Amino acid sequence: MKNNSVFYLSYGLASALVLWSIQEAFLFILSGLPFVSPVVTATLFGAVTGAVFGILMVMMEGFFMRSKYLINRGLKVGALFGVLSGTIGFFLTH
Repeated sequence: MKNNSVFYLSYGLASALVLWSIQEAFLFILSGLPFVSPVVTATLFGAVTGAVFGILMVMMEGFFMRSKYLINRGLKVGALFGVLSGTIGFFLTH
């Protein structure tokens, strides 16, 4: 299963759809709040986007190898690096 590109393409498509739906829902919720500044909105949006993308990409290999250890490590490491990179990236652009 590891060498079949159809599984990677389907995982990538599902990951993109999950990330897009989370982004839209998060922006919809934050845009309706009048007391949240645009800088905070952009920073939180970057953190959430980075965390979800990091989790999905780092745990991909554990998903295909059916390893719970790699999936758990992907959740932790992907979330950590995703939150840090998303927050720093969106903070620097605003």
